[in-house]
Amino acid sequence: MRKKKPLERRTYRRRLIRNGILCLLLVLVLWIVNGYPLPQSMMLRQLERRMLLEPSTIVLETDDNQQYPHTLLLGVTEDHIHAFDLWKTASRLIVWDRKGEEPTLVVLPRQVGYWTGEEKAYAPMLAAADVPQEAVSARLTMTLTYDGVINYSPVQWEQAYSIEGVRDGSCFLFQLTYQGEPSGTTPEELAEQYWLRNSPSHLTEEVQQDKISYTLEFFDADGQVILTQTNP
Repeated sequence: MRKKKPLERRTYRRRLIRNGILCLLLVLVLWIVNGYPLPQSMMLRQLERRMLLEPSTIVLETDDNQQYPHTLLLGVTEDHIHAFDLWKTASRLIVWDRKGEEPTLVVLPRQVGYWTGEEKAYAPMLAAADVPQEAVSARLTMTLTYDGVINYSPVQWEQAYSIEGVRDGSCFLFQLTYQGEPSGTTPEELAEQYWLRNSPSHLTEEVQQDKISYTLEFFDADGQVILTQTNP
């Protein structure tokens, strides 16, 4: 095999350096065009520092299944759970009190899309953190109520929801779904729309202030109850 002469080696190194610089410039241009996006974990750390919060350990990462998806993260510290919503360079963080060794139910900070069978609907999703390690399934039971005025008519509405959980790492996810029609017109359907479309901000406040009663059940592989948590 012919050895390269010193001049050829220098020319080869210069080409490598030039190509490397061109690749870095291309990456920089793409980064600028996409709005200077940072890795999700860095965005979370940046927001935690801005809010003077303790850095958290990420235990859940999902998205809201919309056309322009937001990344939804949960991070845990010793005393709190950080619910994080990221879309490009816009973000927000909601802090929840952690229940210590017991499961903590939190509302993800943005609605999540799901298919009704005929169309796509959007409703809040809840997550249970600090769940039993041996749990393979879970169920959330909660009742939402509405007592107010819709279309100038008083409406009293109450709906019980029983939601089967989906395990995602060390958490369980619970997707709220419409019991009536997502675009219905009856007083009951309109009350449900009020609840689910004005959430998760409204639902977050109600759950954090213990204004909504719920029961969490966790089951092992044989379907036996491992833990039942009722709140409040």
